This record gives sequence, C-alpha cells and structure tokens, in this order.
Amino acid sequence: MNMTSVSTSNNSSIAKHRRNPLSDFLGNISIAWKMALMVFVLFLSTLGITISAYIGIQNLRYQISNIYDFMLVPIVAIQKADVALTDAEVEILQSYNQNISADERAQNVTKIALNNQVAQDVIARYDKEWVTTTSPEFTQALRNGGKLSLQQQETTALANYHQSFDAYQKSLEQYLVSVNAGKPDVNMANKALNDLGVAGDHLQTLIDINNQFADFSNSMAQATYRQVLFSSGIVLVIGIILGILLSYLIVVSITTRLSALTRSAAAMQEGNLDQVVGVAGRDEVSLLGTAFNSMASQLKNLFGTLEQRVVEATHSLELAAEVGRSVSQVRALDIMLKDAAELIRSRFDLYYAQVYLVDANQTNLILQSGTGSVGAELVSRHHSLPLNSGSINGRAATEKRSVVVSDTAASSTFRANPLLPDTRSEMAVPLLVGEKAVGVLDLQSQLANALNPDTLSAFEALAGQLAIAIQNANLLAEAEQARTDVEKQAARQSHTNWNDYLDAIHRPEHIGYIYDQNKVVPIAEVDSLPLAVDNNTLTAPISVTGESLGTLTVQLGEGKRNEQAFELVNTVARQVAQQVESLRLLDSAERYRFKAEQASRRLTHEGWKSYLDTKTSESLSYFYDLKDVKPYDQKNKNEAECPAFTLPLKVRDETVGNFSIQEFDSDNEASIEFVKSVAERLGTHIEGLRLSEQIEKRAYELATIASVSTTASSTLDPAKLLQSVVDLTKDSFGFYHAHIYLLNEVGNSLELTAGAGDVGKQMVAEGHSIPLDTERSLVARSARSRVGFFVNDTRSEPDFLPNPLLPNTRSELAVPMLVGDKVIGVFDVQANTTDRFAEDDIRIQTTLASQISVAVQNARTFAQAQRQAEREATLNVISQKIQGATTVEAALQIAARELGHALGAPLTIAQLGIKDRNNGGRN
Repeated sequence: MNMTSVSTSNNSSIAKHRRNPLSDFLGNISIAWKMALMVFVLFLSTLGITISAYIGIQNLRYQISNIYDFMLVPIVAIQKADVALTDAEVEILQSYNQNISADERAQNVTKIALNNQVAQDVIARYDKEWVTTTSPEFTQALRNGGKLSLQQQETTALANYHQSFDAYQKSLEQYLVSVNAGKPDVNMANKALNDLGVAGDHLQTLIDINNQFADFSNSMAQATYRQVLFSSGIVLVIGIILGILLSYLIVVSITTRLSALTRSAAAMQEGNLDQVVGVAGRDEVSLLGTAFNSMASQLKNLFGTLEQRVVEATHSLELAAEVGRSVSQVRALDIMLKDAAELIRSRFDLYYAQVYLVDANQTNLILQSGTGSVGAELVSRHHSLPLNSGSINGRAATEKRSVVVSDTAASSTFRANPLLPDTRSEMAVPLLVGEKAVGVLDLQSQLANALNPDTLSAFEALAGQLAIAIQNANLLAEAEQARTDVEKQAARQSHTNWNDYLDAIHRPEHIGYIYDQNKVVPIAEVDSLPLAVDNNTLTAPISVTGESLGTLTVQLGEGKRNEQAFELVNTVARQVAQQVESLRLLDSAERYRFKAEQASRRLTHEGWKSYLDTKTSESLSYFYDLKDVKPYDQKNKNEAECPAFTLPLKVRDETVGNFSIQEFDSDNEASIEFVKSVAERLGTHIEGLRLSEQIEKRAYELATIASVSTTASSTLDPAKLLQSVVDLTKDSFGFYHAHIYLLNEVGNSLELTAGAGDVGKQMVAEGHSIPLDTERSLVARSARSRVGFFVNDTRSEPDFLPNPLLPNTRSELAVPMLVGDKVIGVFDVQANTTDRFAEDDIRIQTTLASQISVAVQNARTFAQAQRQAEREATLNVISQKIQGATTVEAALQIAARELGHALGAPLTIAQLGIKDRNNGGRN
C-alpha cells in the first residue's frame, strides 16, 4: 500500500462520515463523553427500573406489614389463648377428682385463673389492636377484592366469643365456690366445661377468619410482586435496546477510523515508513492519528542511528556477561566483591566502583568493597549510609529501582565525596534477590553523561548476576556453618552414646588390650604400660563422627617407621572405629529389646492382676475327673489334690496360672511336648479372650458416651440438658451417683447445677457449691489443675469431702469440663464399691465431659441468640407502630404504652420539653 492510496481511502471514509450528521457529532466528542452518553442512557434505564421497583416494593411492604400485624401476630396470640383455655379445661377436670388433696385442688384453681387471664388478655388486645376494621386501607382492599364480608364475620365471631366467655366465667365462678367449700359440684363443672367448649369454638372460628385474611393478603402480595416484575421488565427491555443502538453507533464511529490506522501500521511493519493518515475530528482516535504520523516520522529518523546504538549496547552486554562469569565463581564474599568491583571498573573504564550491602537490622548500607586506595580507605573506616532516600544509594535500595545522575553538576540530589572529587556522572543499581534488596552497586565516571539511562540495561543485568553471586556466597557460608554444627552435634551425640554404653554397670568405663610377648592381655590386668613413646611409636585415633573414643598405638622397630606403616595404622583404626560403633549399636538394641520385653511382661502381669481382681466372685480354676469338668474350689479341693505333673501357664513369659495332670508319665518326652503345646496355645488364646473382653468393655463405654452425647446435643435448654446427662450417665454406667458443677460468673466457686435422681435434685435445690480454692476437694482440684483425678477408697483419702445424702460413696472420679482452654465446670461420678476407677475411666469420662461442655456452650449460645431475637422482634413491632403515628402526641402515647407492655412496667412516661424546669419543677 502506498501513501497515495492510503490517503485516498481515509479521505473517502471521512467524506462518507461527514454525510452522516450523527457520525460527525460522535467523531467530534471525546471517547469519555461517548462513554458518559452511554452511562446516561443506562442511568435512565436504571432509574426507570428503580422507580418501578420502589413503587412495587412499597405496595409489597404494605401487604407484608398487613400479613404480620393483622394476621400472623393475632393468629399466634389467639392460638396461645386457645392453648390456655385447653389447659384450663384440663385443670377443671382434675379439680373435681376425689383422690387429690386440698393443696392440689388449690393449685388447680390457681392454674385455671392464670389460663383464663391469658385468654382474656389476648382477646382484650385483639379488641384494641388487631380488629381489621381499624385499618381503612385494609378495609378498602377487602372491598376491592370482594372479601368485605370477612370483617363482618370477624366482628360476629368476636362478639360471640365475648358472650360465651362471659357465660363460662359465670358458671366457673359458681363451680369454684363449691370447690373452695371442699365439695366440688360435678354438674357445675360440666356446665363450665360446656361453656368453655363453646368459647373455644368461637375462638377457633376467629382463627379461621384470620387465616383467610392471611391468604387474602398473601394473594395481594403475590399480585404486587408480579406487577413489579412486569413493569421492571418493560423498562429494562427499553433501556437495553437504547443502549445497544447507541453502543453500535459509537463503536462504528471508532472502529472505522481505527481500521485505517491498522492498515497504515501494517504497511509500516512491512518496511514502508512513508505513511501519513488523514486526521478528521477532535476525539481520541483523531489524536491517535496525529500521534501515528509523528511516530512514523520519528521512526524514520530513529533507524538512521539505531545500528550504532545496537553496537554500543551489544558491547556493554558482552562486558557485563564477561564480568558476570567472573563473579559467578563461588568464593568467600569479601574476596568476590573486591574482585568484582575492580573488574567492573576496569572493563567499563570507570572512575570508581563500590558495593554496599544491607546490614542485618535493615537500617544501614555497609560498604563492603571499593576500588583503589579510596575504596580501601572507606572500607577501613567502616563507611556506611542510612537506608533511606537521603542518598542515591539509599534511594536505590529503598525504592528497589536504579538511580542515574547523568551530570552531577546539574543535579540537586548529588552529594559529593571529598575523596572522589572528579565524579561527573553516577549510577546506583540495586542488588535484588527476588523482591528483596540485599545491596547496591555504585558506579562513577569522570565524564558527564557517560552513565546514562541508555547504558542502564547492561549494568542492571550485571547487578542481577552480582546479587546471585552474593546469595551463593552467603549460602556457601551458611552451608559450611551448618555442616560444622552438624559435625559438632554428631560428635556430642557420639560422646553421649559411648558414655552411656561404658557406664561401669554393663561395661567398664575403660576397655583396652595390649599385645606383648605374643599374647593379648587386658589393660586392667597390667600394672603399668610397657610402651615407651618415642620416634618409633605410631598413634592413630579411634574416632566416630569426629569424636575420639580412644587410640591405637604401635611401637615399631628401628627403621620401620614409614608412610606405609602410618597409613596401615590409620586404616586399621578407622576399621576398628566402624566395627566397635556397629557392635555398640547392636548391644544397645539388645538392651532396648530386653527392656521392651520386661515392659511387655509387666503390662501382661498388671493386666491379668486387674482382670483377676474383677473376677474375685467367679471361679477361674477347673479340673476334669474323667467324667465332667468341675470348678476347682474348697468343696472339691481335697478330691483333686494329689501328686501331679504341673506345667506353668504363661503369657509373654509371664506365669498367669498352671496346668496339672495326675498320673502323668513325666519321662515321656512326646507327651511332655504335647502338653507344652496345649499350654502354650491355651495361654495365647486366653490372652486374646482377655483383650477382647477389654475391647468390648471399652466399646460399650464409647457407645454409651455416644448415646449420652446424642441426647445432650438434642436439648437446647441447659438445665434439662445437664439433668438428662447425669441421669443417663448414672444409669448407663451403673454409677452410684453423678452430678455436674459449673463455674460461676465470678470464677471463684463451683456451683452444683445438676445431680442424678432425687438426691441430686435435693442437693441442687439446697444450692450446694464448692469454693474453687478448697484444698480438700477432688472436684475443686480437678478444676484448678484441668486434669482428671479419681479416688478408689474414699475412707482413706484426705481430699474426699463426704456428703450426708450420699453415705455409700466408696470411689469418686472428677474430670474438668473444658471449652477450648477455658474451664466451665467439673463432671463428677461416684461408685458404691472400692477400686471402681482406673486411668482408662479418666479418658472415657473426659471424652464425655468434653462433649457435654460443647453441648452446654451451644445451648447457652442458642439461648442468648433466642433472647436477642425476641428483643429485636419486640423492638421492630414498637418501631413500626411509632413510625405509623401521624402526630407527635400519638407517637409519644404509642411509645409509652408499648414500652410499658414490653417491659411489664407499671408506669412509663414519654414527654417532650425544652424549658428549664429546675426552678420549682421536677427534673
């Protein structure tokens, strides 16, 4: 494409656009205004949707308010009144029961009065607040919906209820007279019950009418919701169509001219730099065309000097690569930095070069190396710079970007160094490892503009390689230090191991042998060493992991000391060290195996002792008399006692019983082997049965815990939860008693909150508590230490505090109840037998206590959330009623009345006044 064709194409396109007034208008406004125009159209669409939705939501809000104020709240309250009347009916039926006492009958009369009062209060509130005739808007809605007859039904049902309830009250009063006289009249009671049933029927009618009100309001709310969707949809469609049309016009006005620019750019890419595009309009695309023309001109000029700059940049990069290869060799850090600074200075013909590193505190730049005598003097002074923007090196490190001062004479930020008076340009390049600046490479030249942004790329590449070299040097030093530390630790460990091995118990502290006169003699048997150390003596250390364990000394004859002998002695010493270390490890492993076997036998012995202690009431001895198997006890002891062959019954080499056979040929090897095999298999089997029985016991206990936890987690009342836990624990585990103490709010006392059975309830009613600092209390000690304790014989335990209501307690176990790291109480169980508990029981009960703690915490959280929800609901009702007031007086009246009702306050005052009433008035 040549210039003429491009210009013609652009001019024809521009002429085409000028024939369209809308395109000319869009071409002369900026893209920002085009976007603003689109946003304005979208705003109008959104505004229309918002207005439509707001109107609909207001109508919907009114319908929902009606459902809540006139239907849901009254229905719940009426149902509460209906429940109260049902409870009153039950109490009337129980009151004329001849088998109850006078006190119980008096309680029935009290409950009847309370239930009647509940029903009466609900209807009184309905008369004042919930009758729908008090709402003109709702009445009009019923009239429009053809449901106005429901209001008449509501009024009639309410009047019928009042009439029937009054009749019930009169007949009830007559009946209560006979009850108070001690002779309940059944006929009067039946009369009162019949009147009560009629009142209940009218109350149910009222509930049905309110349900119809709710259905009506729900239908209206749904209709309003559909209307909102319909109107919002229409506005949305209109807005989308307008937005798409305007967007299309804007995009066409931009892309048409961008296509011309694209064609010209493609031509420039192919090498034709004589490109000029026509510019029309004043928007950003037109400005882009102007910039394109300028860029084409600059590129044409740039290509003339590009080759020379490429040569210079390539040379700088080659020098940087050469320096990078030199510094990449891993050496000591100070040597590497000194060589690197001198190499950079010489290769790039600089005046001065130096390297700063960031100190450990990240507060200063410490000079590590510098070229020439100036660098040596500055390093000897421990020259440093603050790590801030006060210097170009500090700024390069803090901002993590290079700082270039091409002409120091024209720079206001350059700070001259008296030792370097000829500096005319300077460059500070940060040494970065990842995102962390570890130092700065500072370069200075005697020529102005010798260090400039054009040469920056080569030095930044060089700085990257130098940073990596610094990191490698640091890693090498750290690795060397780590290796040294590991070797020291290995030597210390080897020293400790051999000290433990040569402990003078299993092995002597010193072991050695002497070969003399063709025989080997232990050193311990020699009074004095016959070895004389001289020039013919060779000594090699016997060492393991750098720790010397001993020496190997050889005394040679005259003229036999040479390199081969020295190497042989050292080789033998190394082999001896390896072998004795292996033998020590083998012997130590054997010791540990022996200790493990002892521990296994001890555990087996303790396990069988515990098992036999629990089987004291059962016979675990049997004998066979050629007819049947009988228990071996005192009654038949004489019958079974006679000389017999006896073989021990062992489990893991621990004797747990014996096997005796009468009239056995002990000289028969085959029979003896057979009996031994039977005894061995019997021992293995009964051990498996014992372990299986223990596993089944623990499985039962864990299943019991799961059952108790499930019951606890299904209850949200903390008092009921804890009571069910102690009752279930006592019954499921067969304990004598179980109770739970909770820590009071102050945190200084444990208060009994739940106890099993009647005794536990009596203790709770008496307000039993234990101060947390009580020394002689197992419960308090468990809470203080946050671990479980048990006592298997309370009569001999000083920490046991007896309770008169629990006289048969012989064993007690207490575990803390924890939520996180916080103690909330103690779970305590008691047994009426001694030796009832073991360490496993602490683990079992601790698991149960943890789950109870979580359940208690959940119940408390739920109760708190429920109270907050009730408060918010009451506050919402009061707020809605206050907002519905149309006068200041009505708002104050509603506030005083509703607040008094909500708080049950006998007096509530809501008043306004701004006058000073301190003079004679009440404050």
